[in-house]
Amino acid sequence: MASAVAMSGHDPMDGESAANAGGRAILVVDGDRRSLEELCAAVQACGHRAQGVLDPQEALQLIEAGGVHALIVDTENRRSGGHALIRQMDRDGARIPIVGVGSKPDATELIR
Repeated sequence: MASAVAMSGHDPMDGESAANAGGRAILVVDGDRRSLEELCAAVQACGHRAQGVLDPQEALQLIEAGGVHALIVDTENRRSGGHALIRQMDRDGARIPIVGVGSKPDATELIR
């Protein structure tokens, strides 16, 4: 089962659609499909191409293939493996900007 998320009426895995979208290629990794779709929509609203994936291993493959200008990764969701993905990118020598995102429901969660 493919884990890519289609945004704006096109398949983000479709190179032709992505190439015609303009802006920078931003890869979004989040284990929660709804959050992934919202983050991709926000990236696209800023004029960039968004490609969303649920699986961090798929993200690594896309990064290795080239063409990814920046990465947005959920560091809170265990399924997305955000911290492990970032560590692996460091070991692999990947040099792209990374934005880690996460949320806590309240201040007591930050203390844990």
